[in-house]
Amino acid sequence: NLPITTKLLRLRLRKKIQLKRYSKPLLHFCTKVDRMDNEIQKLKTTSISQQHDYKNAELCRSEDRKNPELKGDIGKHLKTHNICLNTAAGTSQRVSVKHKNSNLNQLFENHLPRG
Repeated sequence: NLPITTKLLRLRLRKKIQLKRYSKPLLHFCTKVDRMDNEIQKLKTTSISQQHDYKNAELCRSEDRKNPELKGDIGKHLKTHNICLNTAAGTSQRVSVKHKNSNLNQLFENHLPRG
């Protein structure tokens, strides 16, 4: 039998080896958790500051705020949408006409199935 002191020394050596084996991954894990905690804190602070920035923002378009109503001969007309602005200002949209390209159509006449 081995004396008690050598058994104790072996036991201590085993514990040190186990500690070394598990301490490195555990340390790595703890540093990752710390980084994640720091990132979460940063996200929380930016979220709070953004909420503060948008807290008093108005939920309307700047065009609607500038001219809430249009004046005409009959009286005041409420402005409803930007589509109405063209007719109210006396402008109109151009109608585009597509022209038939006869040269390109003749190229494909021979290859089209007839039926």
